[in-house]
Amino acid sequence: KVDTVRFRSTGDEWGAFATTATVTEPGRHAVTLISPQTNGRLETSIFVQGSATEKIGSPARPEVLTEIANMTRGKVVDAANPDQIIDSLTQIPEPPPSIRRLQLWCHPLTALGFVLLLGIFWTGRKMIGMI
Repeated sequence: KVDTVRFRSTGDEWGAFATTATVTEPGRHAVTLISPQTNGRLETSIFVQGSATEKIGSPARPEVLTEIANMTRGKVVDAANPDQIIDSLTQIPEPPPSIRRLQLWCHPLTALGFVLLLGIFWTGRKMIGMI
């Protein structure tokens, strides 16, 4: 299906145009821009992703959710019992403390410090007359 869309000047800057178009079907769409004044032509393609929403009225498949929980060492909890959910969340152990190391040799302030010290050294040598 071919559809013609006209661009309008945005008025902000010279040569800036804008338009809107609503695409109803997912997939790859070919786009061709044509300028009648210069007979210029630009062709490209745009990929439109389909809707990833769940279908309304379709129940969840609990056997699939149970299998995912078993594979990831999780737990299946009934949503009708909120106390069981709260108890499960309070039983989760705290993560172990982690050590975050800062590598000085690749830090930007280390390079800045070296350049600063070399600049002070060079300036000091110039001030006392050394070449």
